Amino acid sequence: MSCYLNPYFHWSAGCWDWVCDCVHCVDPLNFPRHPVKDIQIRSVSYVRRRGRLEIDFTWTDDVRQFDPVSPVLFRQLLTAKPLYLYLRQILKPGGIRFQYVRTEAKRAIMMAKIACELLRCE
Repeated sequence: MSCYLNPYFHWSAGCWDWVCDCVHCVDPLNFPRHPVKDIQIRSVSYVRRRGRLEIDFTWTDDVRQFDPVSPVLFRQLLTAKPLYLYLRQILKPGGIRFQYVRTEAKRAIMMAKIACELLRCE
């Protein structure tokens, strides 16, 4: 299966390649995630001081950090039903940017991809 068909991979404009984990991914927040009841969002974590929101989505180990997110916007997100529709609405204007978060599963997949490429070359 090629990388662009694999749901674990995303396009990294910085690397100009389909990647699962790269230098442009950020480390996860050191704050506990709070589970939420939503069909597309598993849990959320928020750092008020930095205005950074981390969301763990229910599909394929997809974790992203959004910033800048004000405390008011975060409270509105938690009270919205369903959360994913409100998140889509606040992301439309384009003022909030996101970055993919580095996870253990993504590291393992990238190591397997590199090993597979090395074995094909020899």
